[in-house]
Amino acid sequence: MHAIYRNFISVLRFNKTAAILNIMGLAIAYIVFATIYAQVDFANKFANPIVEKAIPYVTYAFFSFDEESRNEFRQKYHSMGLKEKENCTEQLKEFMKAMQQKGPKVIIATLGKNGSIGYDGNSWYRFGIIECKVVDTMGAGDSFIAGFLYGILNGLNVQDSMEAGAQNSAVTIGYQGAW
Repeated sequence: MHAIYRNFISVLRFNKTAAILNIMGLAIAYIVFATIYAQVDFANKFANPIVEKAIPYVTYAFFSFDEESRNEFRQKYHSMGLKEKENCTEQLKEFMKAMQQKGPKVIIATLGKNGSIGYDGNSWYRFGIIECKVVDTMGAGDSFIAGFLYGILNGLNVQDSMEAGAQNSAVTIGYQGAW
């Protein structure tokens, strides 16, 4: 495991293109732009050990918060010693705040049909969805991330980049087998 972790960090620091890693069954896709920006899609793997190890080296961290991941999220939340909150959204915000303090510039959580939420250490951002006919949700999260990063690379702020992500995702879910 330590050799894999060392390789992950060395690739993260020195690779100026793109790479996809599969560590401990967690597919981690990241892009490094001139060794300044790194993006990691942690999907709904809140409790995976690689999250804690990788998060300090990430610029933009993405999580997917859905029904399927609620139990794993709750386990991770409680293991971090975070205060109990009234609802899942408040717990998610507390988790995002704690993760952002470990290194990332921005933490984004996609919420499926409830849009997305983001945190940059100073402000909270929320964006809904772009209304569309849903044919197949496969690839929606990846498309959101691609749209978000496109926005960031083109000088958009976090809020507008979240909208770009939602627009991109809406196109993807409009047809079968987008992935």
